Amino acid sequence: MINSASESDYPAIIELWELSVKASHLFLPEDYLQRIKRLLPLILPTVKLFVHLDKDQKTITGFLGVVRKK
Repeated sequence: MINSASESDYPAIIELWELSVKASHLFLPEDYLQRIKRLLPLILPTVKLFVHLDKDQKTITGFLGVVRKK
């Protein structure tokens, strides 16, 4: 199920973001990835976020964000 995200979802979104980036962007140095990660708490509130929850509605298994209808 896809729901609107709330601020309480940010830690799980950031964790999922980090796992996804580490799995798919092997060329990024760790220090650069950590710099981006530190910015996420400032960026996430500016984005309309949605989360996909597992079948038990407890675990975020995906997310997406939209800015200015893009």
